[in-house]
Parts: sequence; C-alpha cells; structure tokens
Amino acid sequence: MKNLTFNRCILILLILSTQVSAELSYSVQRRVDVVSNKLSQVELLVEKDLSQAKTTMAEAQQEFDYINEYYSGKYDENDAQIQIIKSKLKSAGERLMGSNLDKVNDVSIKGVDETISSQSRLGDIKSVLTDYDKKYMSLYKQLQNDLLSLSSNLQTSNNQKINDTIINVTESIDQFNALYFPLNQLLTNVKNKYPDLQKLMTQGQTGADTSLLIRNLTAEVVSWNKQRKKLTQKWLGEANEAISQTEIVMMQVKQMPANTRAPMVGQFIELLKTPQNLISIIPALYPQQDHDVTERKKYLSLSEGLAKKFNKTKNTIINIAQSAKTEIEKQLQANRFPKGLDANHADKSTLVAAYNKVYKTEIILRFGVSKDWYEKTEAHWVNDVLVVGTYKYIHAWVAHKTQSGVIRAYSTTYRQTRESNGSWSQLIYWGVGNSFEILEKNLNL
Repeated sequence: MKNLTFNRCILILLILSTQVSAELSYSVQRRVDVVSNKLSQVELLVEKDLSQAKTTMAEAQQEFDYINEYYSGKYDENDAQIQIIKSKLKSAGERLMGSNLDKVNDVSIKGVDETISSQSRLGDIKSVLTDYDKKYMSLYKQLQNDLLSLSSNLQTSNNQKINDTIINVTESIDQFNALYFPLNQLLTNVKNKYPDLQKLMTQGQTGADTSLLIRNLTAEVVSWNKQRKKLTQKWLGEANEAISQTEIVMMQVKQMPANTRAPMVGQFIELLKTPQNLISIIPALYPQQDHDVTERKKYLSLSEGLAKKFNKTKNTIINIAQSAKTEIEKQLQANRFPKGLDANHADKSTLVAAYNKVYKTEIILRFGVSKDWYEKTEAHWVNDVLVVGTYKYIHAWVAHKTQSGVIRAYSTTYRQTRESNGSWSQLIYWGVGNSFEILEKNLNL
C-alpha cells in the first residue's frame, strides 16, 4: 500500500465529506472483534493448552452464532470482516480437529518413515516426493497468483476489491500450509535417513531422481520461508503506517463541526478495514504446525500488538462518531425557526408562488421574510460581453418537510431585474443559502 494512495484517500474524504458507507453497526462490530480476539487466543493456546484452546474456540463459535441469530438481516453478510471471521473459524476448527488433508499427509509421512528403513523401497520414496512436488507446485502457483493480485490491488483505493483479495490470499495460505508443513517434515525425515545426497545420486536413476527432488523441494521450502518473512514485515509495516496516518488525521477531524465529522468517521472505519485484514493474514502465515517457534512467536506478537493499536484507533473513531451524534442531537433539540421575521409581508403570496414554482411537491409549513427588498447594480460576463444590470433582492426563511420526512428550514433569495423602460421584471426564486433540520414541535416556538 503506497503512502500516496492512502493519503489520497484521506484527502478525498476531507474534501468531499461524503455520506457514511454501509458498515457493520457498533454492536455487530464489537462482537466481531470479540470473535477475532478469541480466535487469536486459540492460535496461541493450541501449543500450550489444547483443552483451553477448544473451550476458547467454542466461545468464539458461540459469539459468532449469536451474531447470526440476533443480527440477521441487520448487516452485510458479504462484509470482508465477516468473511475473514468465517474463514478463520473454519481454519481454527480444522487445526483443532485435524483436517482430512492433514490426515492424508500424516499417513504419507508415516509411510515414508517405514519405507526408508530399506534401500530396496527407495522407489516408494521417489513416488511420494514426486506426488508432493506436483501438489506443492500447483498450490504454490495459486498462492503466488493471489499474492500478485493483492499486491496490485493494494495500489488502488478500491477497499472492497482489496478486502476480497485478502480473503482469497488467506484461504490460499491455509490450503498451502496444509501441504507445506507436512512436506517440510517429510524432507527432514528423508534427509535424516539419507544425509549424503551426493552418495544417494550414485544409487541408480532412482537415487539420482530422488536426490534431485529433495534438493528442489528443499529449495522451494526455503524460498517460501524467506518470502513469507518479507511479506509479514511488509504487511505489518503498511498496516502500522496506515493506522498511524489515520490517528493523525482523526485528530484534525475531531476539531471539525459535528455535522461535518459525523459522515467522515464511517469512511475512516472503512479505510481501516484494509490494514485490519492485512494484520489478520499473519496468523495464517504462522500456524501452530510451524516448527520455527521463535519466528512464529515474534511475528504473532507483533501482529497482536498492531491489532491492539488498530482497536484503540477504531475505538477513537467510534467515540468521535458518538460525540458528533450527541452534539447533532443536542443542536437539533435546540434549533428554532428564525425570530423577527415578517410573516405578513405584502409580497409574501408572490414569494411563496415563486418558491412553489420551483419546488412543486413541497408543502410549506412556515414562511417569513428575513430581509426586505434592496437594490444592487452588478456586472457580469455573458458570452464574453460585460453586462451591467440593476437587480432587486429579498430574502425569506421557509420550512418544509422533505421526501424523507425530515423538516428543514432554508434561507432563500428572490430577485427582480430592472427592465430598460425602468419597470421591474417578474419576481423569481433566485437560490438557497443555509439550512438546518428542525423538529416539528419546535417549528412555531
């Protein structure tokens, strides 16, 4: 994720102050975070306390079931976070219970342990390694394609596309790991039996082929191990920078008027989904089968620390949103139709008619002239010709109920133009200025 892309997204939000996009409600989001935290605990507990890991897994599943039961239809089931949680629940369940693929690979490893006790079964070893080589390369190719797609999408500002790709990458990593770690153990077993690969090459064509398979597969395993470390460092770095940038900008947003910052915070939560999902990939890269305990502990610890930073930032955004909502509600309760208006102005009926000519379907609830007629001589360009004219303006406040059922008060302007013979043209509605929402009970207070 380039800094320029993220900063550009922030700049667009600051300028446009767009409406809040569809997002998980606070209640659903809070429970999703609980499920995510429990699944992270499961990852750590699998190696230390299997019984507690199963208990925590059951709690995570129960919490997710609660979301499905009590919030059904109230959130987008295709939301990236929901999809990732489903994937992580499935993955964690398979790691606890043992997936079918793991069992097949375990059997294969045991079979190799038995066959390598006799040199006469070297052909069986070659056969198993050849089978692993084919499966490995197929899954490796799919994983690399998904990683390439993610790298490309991260350069864009299409968060939905990015998050969909992250889900695909997470699933590809899970599938790849189901073969990668058994293969790693298989290679260890074979090399323990045949530590001298040069000597193995002298044992006929089968020995030469087996030695080459071992070398090639070992190189592939080492290559992926290096790549996943680079990816981990890259993703954690990008996620950290995105969260830090959000923290800085949110402090600026916090100083903005409530009605400006309220729609913006939802957009920032949407932006944070990408770094959140990048963080969520890390446990998949370092599952409990990983024998590199030091590296696994290091990167899981970093990802957990970053997840806490993410949650703190997200809570800050939610608090800003809630404070904005409180301020807006307080202001709404205090809003009144402007005082000191002339509700019986001589031109009121003409002004109302001009307004209704533009807003044909609106029903006026209250109308009052706020500033009486005044003249202005103005100059403006029309088709490269400077036109000078004299105009007469009058201002009025009008309240009507919008199509959404909300009552708003608008500052409106009306105009007449002095004709060449000195008379005034027909009065027309000229434009709208400020507006605010007002409760019906306060309309006539």
